[in-house]
Amino acid sequence: MGSSPNFGDPASPHGVVRPKGLWRRAKDAFQQEAMEFCLFTGLHGYKYIVQPGKHRAERMFWTLTVAVSMAAAVWLMIVAYDFNRSHPTILAVDTTHNPLWKVDAPGVTVCPSNKVFKSRAIRLVQSLDLPADVTEDEVLSDLGLLVELIAPRATNTTPFTRLQNILDKNSLSVDQVLRRVTPTCDELMVRCLWKRRQCLHCSDIFRMVPTAYGYCCSFNYMDRDIHNYKPRIGGCVGVSYQDVQRLSACGYTNGLSVTVRIRPEEYMSSFLASHGVMVMIHNPTQYPDGNADLKVVGAGTVSFISYLAQVTQATKRLRKKVSADIRKCHFPDEMFLPMFRTYTFENCMASCQANRTLAVCGCVPVTYPPIPDRKICNLLDTPCVSGLVSDPSPQRKVLNASMCPLCRPLCENIEYSVETSVGELDFEYEEGQVLTQGLGLNESEFAIFHVFANDLVTTMYKMDEYMTREDLLGSLGGLSGLFVGFSLVSGFEFVYFFTIRPFFRMRARQAASRAASRAASAAAPFNGSAPP
Repeated sequence: MGSSPNFGDPASPHGVVRPKGLWRRAKDAFQQEAMEFCLFTGLHGYKYIVQPGKHRAERMFWTLTVAVSMAAAVWLMIVAYDFNRSHPTILAVDTTHNPLWKVDAPGVTVCPSNKVFKSRAIRLVQSLDLPADVTEDEVLSDLGLLVELIAPRATNTTPFTRLQNILDKNSLSVDQVLRRVTPTCDELMVRCLWKRRQCLHCSDIFRMVPTAYGYCCSFNYMDRDIHNYKPRIGGCVGVSYQDVQRLSACGYTNGLSVTVRIRPEEYMSSFLASHGVMVMIHNPTQYPDGNADLKVVGAGTVSFISYLAQVTQATKRLRKKVSADIRKCHFPDEMFLPMFRTYTFENCMASCQANRTLAVCGCVPVTYPPIPDRKICNLLDTPCVSGLVSDPSPQRKVLNASMCPLCRPLCENIEYSVETSVGELDFEYEEGQVLTQGLGLNESEFAIFHVFANDLVTTMYKMDEYMTREDLLGSLGGLSGLFVGFSLVSGFEFVYFFTIRPFFRMRARQAASRAASRAASAAAPFNGSAPP
């Protein structure tokens, strides 16, 4: 007896069932699983789309609602993820009562505005072997051009040719000449106090170092050559030269106090249209350049330079789990700069500028710490160096951070907010004081400045990940739960309905088919010949 035809399947004209194709069977199976998923899932709104008895308009409403909610959830999750990627770190106040004695004191660099000390220049000229057609007065006048090595402005080499030829004849580099004509720290500063202790000589705590403003005297600057500095025996009591200095009390009597001798009669070549010195306040590991906080201390004045420190510290998690490319900042030991002892953003930009000058002009300006096998720019290179700043062409545009992609800010840093007040210097009211004793009564030749902390406490900031992986997962899960009611179990439901369940259904159908085949074979009559 033949089986009944399956009216759900297409049949041939003779009533024989035509088997479904593979694509049709897969499509029907997917539709069945999708309908059952919508009916039984915990996600909101899906069951109303396929629930029997619903009007077509209701189904369309719920389809549109689910689609809009899904699109909104995906869009907001992308926004949240992109924001997390573009803001990888967060800076928050950790404490406003960080003790002053736990914070490094700033570096203090004193630069004379006069770059050529007249008496020293005369002694230099007298020691030179000059051509027969050049007088000492002419060479002395030419030495005033040395300021162009520090602030280059010239556009041609004509003014420098004679002086450079004389220096070459005497086997003198511009670095050696600048050192010989720049006033020493003891000539520039005649009284120095650090934390109420008087130094026998200011050179006990100040060292001559190269800066963006030529050779200057620096205190508490941890440069590359700090370990080579050997002060005289019996110098300033209580000062450790190899370590960064710190203060334990605030107020101008507990900081650094210096009496500067201006000596207007020694001026030959100056940055400023006045008599005075430039005082730079900067991070102890930072190269003294235009990024430092600069104050001009004029002759006949008393300047009070106070500072408030702001400390930024990074968490261990930020260092270990977040790469430098994502956090967009460096720790000091992650980058090496040949010219400097420690990495800072300012030092990195200075190195970048030096490398750029080397690439374009074939030399490095004398204002940077020297590196073996790198030529120091002489007077004839001045027009090229000047063109890097003044020439507006694309090849020589002014240096900016985008031209130095490896330079990033420090993850941990100290910033100093500086305030200055100035008064008139009057020895009559300072008589007997250690800073003015025995200096005479001509106030116009001297200036005094004090650098000190303004408060016993400082503000400390903590830098950390803006959002950890757990936080990001919670944020994305909250958005998906809010808009579509999605949860981790819902995800397993989706996987179950469209992978595991169809697999076991297929296995069950195959097992049933094999069982039916075996039953049909067992029930079929035997058509062979009977044995004799």
